[in-house]
Amino acid sequence: MKNMKYIILLAIVNFSFLAHSQTWTKIYETTNPSRNSSGEIIYASGFGKTGGAASSYSGTIGLVKIRMELSIGGTLRYTEVTFDAWSGLTATGLQIPDHGNSYIVQRNVSNIVVSSNVSGINTGSFGTGRLEMWPYNYAPAQSGLSPQGNASTYDWDDTYTIVTNGHGSYQIHNVTSGYAQTISAWNMHRNGGGAEIGFGNYSGGNPDWTGNNTNGSTSFKVQIFVASKVISTHPSTTTQNICINGTASALTVAATGTSITYQWYKNPAASNSGGSPISGATTASYTPPTNASGTAY
Repeated sequence: MKNMKYIILLAIVNFSFLAHSQTWTKIYETTNPSRNSSGEIIYASGFGKTGGAASSYSGTIGLVKIRMELSIGGTLRYTEVTFDAWSGLTATGLQIPDHGNSYIVQRNVSNIVVSSNVSGINTGSFGTGRLEMWPYNYAPAQSGLSPQGNASTYDWDDTYTIVTNGHGSYQIHNVTSGYAQTISAWNMHRNGGGAEIGFGNYSGGNPDWTGNNTNGSTSFKVQIFVASKVISTHPSTTTQNICINGTASALTVAATGTSITYQWYKNPAASNSGGSPISGATTASYTPPTNASGTAY
């Protein structure tokens, strides 16, 4: 065969499944921005540490969603951030850190999806988020996580200091390249202190809103939801060399959960970021076209 052309197609594993239609289970909720005299978070009835929705939840946690809301000037503002659960995460591990559990959650999380009605917050799907959550004091020194923040300002890369009745941090950040931003920050949980709560980067020089309490805490609420998302079969990684207008093998993924949605992407590079969504490719199986020469991932 003379002048044969080929199209090379390669399926990359670890596709991101954006579960916008997931069925969520609320496991924790608080409407009180300050800890009690014992240094513990005050939860809403039925959504506390024990005896409620978290205790009875028995599903696999594949996704987490945290919603924070606050009335500012009589208008309810909110942020919702969805991200992939990290390995070994349980419902207990999603308790709000306080002096009863002494939890420290400082880590990057993957595949964040941000929604909000607050002006200036970047919404949509992004690569990497960061959680900075503890009941203690903290300083602007860098934590060692990557990407790094500014060692001179309170931002998305700080360090904590263990103390009694500490200041407290419950922060969610977007640290995707080009989008570094505080999404929501609930600081100053200390019993007897005034809560410091905000959405988006604080304009006063410290992006994570540390030291800012101008928005008050009217109608404050934090809710934590979980959902199952289990990918049981990834797409094949076998390279396909196919003649023009030949037949490509379908790429297929198998996942279990509730109301899962799919979106396939095409990329000129072997990367799980930077691809473009393929119109109409929204099922668990996708057969690449072979009507043009080139290489696609």
